[in-house]
Amino acid sequence: MCLGRGGVCTIHWLSFSRNFGKESALLAGLRAASGDYIATMDADLQDPPVLLPQMYDILLECECDNVATYRTNRKGEPRIRSFFARAFYPYKQSF
Repeated sequence: MCLGRGGVCTIHWLSFSRNFGKESALLAGLRAASGDYIATMDADLQDPPVLLPQMYDILLECECDNVATYRTNRKGEPRIRSFFARAFYPYKQSF
């Protein structure tokens, strides 16, 4: 799917000399990005890319500044990931 200029997608990537961490990579990508809308997604595809068209439609319909997703269930996910998600997210919500 491409929502780019005239339906043409151009993909660019940045490369670091070493691993500076996810946050540094995300910030560098956002600084280098251009366009009306920018989508970020983890490489593990925890959030399915098929949701991007729906998210784009919501942006246009609601005149929102941003759209985010969250999982309502963890069906089909490895048990260890589900365990850490259940342990971490309630802690995160307390802030």
